[in-house]
Amino acid sequence: MTSTNPPIASCLRNCNPSALAERVDRLAIAVDSAEVATTLPPSVEILWEVNSGQHRLGTPPGAATVKAVRALLERIPPDRFRGLITYGGTGTRQKTMTSSLPPRHRRPTRFSRRQRCFERKGSM
Repeated sequence: MTSTNPPIASCLRNCNPSALAERVDRLAIAVDSAEVATTLPPSVEILWEVNSGQHRLGTPPGAATVKAVRALLERIPPDRFRGLITYGGTGTRQKTMTSSLPPRHRRPTRFSRRQRCFERKGSM
């Protein structure tokens, strides 16, 4: 079992990872804080959350993540670390069925509604 969302730091007050770890064969929790990782039971495996563009959780890709994971590995046994995890979400524009429809048949997006509002007011 892997727990990634909501962030475990906010969940620790409301749940008991120790009790959950006892109920499942294997538990991995994604964190973006070495301090939080040290509070988890020794049987819990650790994944490091990398921010891949959604700006919700994790450290930025690259040097910041390398530095954070090195700090993590100084605080927990290396065999508990299971790797990196990220959530791509919907941050990239993907062609959908509706994008191939003529404009009059497409459902307006928040951006297109906002753009029309600005155009009506003469701001664009």
